[in-house]
Amino acid sequence: MSSLPSYWSTLEAKFHEVLSAYTIEKKPEEIYTDWLVAVRNALSDSWKLHQRSIDGSDAWAIRALVKAEDIIAKKITELNKKIQTLKEVP
Repeated sequence: MSSLPSYWSTLEAKFHEVLSAYTIEKKPEEIYTDWLVAVRNALSDSWKLHQRSIDGSDAWAIRALVKAEDIIAKKITELNKKIQTLKEVP
C-alpha cells in the first residue's frame, strides 16, 4: 500500500510537534486530544490516498476496499467520539 509511508510520515512529524508542546502550561488532555486529531487526520488522508490508488478494473481490489471501508469508518467514528469527549472536559 503506497499510503502507509504517507501515514507514518505524517504521524512522525506530528509526534515531534506534540513533544515540543508538552510543557507545564499545557494540559495533558489537550496534548492527547491534539494527538488523536493528528491520528484521525492521518488515517483519513491515507485512506483517501489508498482509495484513489485502486484500479477500478480489479474486482478483488475493489472487494477488499469495500470490506476495509467499514472498518476504517468505524475507527474514524471512534476517534471522533473520543476527541469530542476530551474537548468537553473543562
